[in-house]
Amino acid sequence: MTENRYKTPHALPRMPIALIGMPGAGKTSVGRRLSVLLSLEFFDIDEAIEARFGNISDLFARFGESRFRALETETLKEGVSKRNSVIATGGGIVQAEDNLALLKRCKTVYLRAAPQTLAGRLTADTTRPLLQDAVTAEERMKRLEELFAKRRARYEAAADLTLDVDEIDIETAAQILARRIKEEL
Repeated sequence: MTENRYKTPHALPRMPIALIGMPGAGKTSVGRRLSVLLSLEFFDIDEAIEARFGNISDLFARFGESRFRALETETLKEGVSKRNSVIATGGGIVQAEDNLALLKRCKTVYLRAAPQTLAGRLTADTTRPLLQDAVTAEERMKRLEELFAKRRARYEAAADLTLDVDEIDIETAAQILARRIKEEL
């Protein structure tokens, strides 16, 4: 667990910071860097699930998406209990009403990226269960567009803050978020 390095009590975050967005938006990469910039613990939902229950693709194959989503909700509850943390969520976290309620207990940041950007970032990634059946670039693009259309309104409704990440790198995104979050303290 990362030690809290804030010097004064009024500088402490009042709630965890949760990053939401589509697969490939950069939630884990930006979250990891943001946690360093803000001297907060980093908690990745997918990594926590894999550490406890095994590979996410295998969980999907063996038990189905609904069982995975239940594990995701339980793990999100754990993450939200960590007050001084940055939480990287899975792309589908906004699908469950219980998760939306949990995200209200966080400073929720939507990392928004267009499906075209996501497709480029995920070209060689074969670990995403909801994209594994999309073999060609066209199929992958179509699947990302479908997921984006299905989830977009929920991401927007859950977000306290939105950052467009189509044309910025991880470091820039983390720097912008750190600055904006510090301004709100």
